[in-house]
Amino acid sequence: MQGQQALFTTLFPSSLDRAKTKGSSNLHTDRRDEALACRYYYYMEVVRNRYDDVLVQLEKEFFITPAVIIQRLTAERSLLKGIIGAKPKLSDLKKKYPYFIW
Repeated sequence: MQGQQALFTTLFPSSLDRAKTKGSSNLHTDRRDEALACRYYYYMEVVRNRYDDVLVQLEKEFFITPAVIIQRLTAERSLLKGIIGAKPKLSDLKKKYPYFIW
């Protein structure tokens, strides 16, 4: 349809600007991976769930496949080792991520 794009850019000019910057920052990915590592620690060490059950739970919470979960945790191995080494208390995890049900 002729003029459809013009109508869209007139009504929503800022939405096109944001689309151009997609992928320029890994801020959200880094934050998601940190939360993913903390939840992985919680389910494995605090709750003591089985590995496959943890992957199923994380898949439901983060809307990513188990393969991607394993890939991201492997890529963030040093972050995960730091969390495991620090052994954060449940209260620390609740303060850092109050929107999760701990």
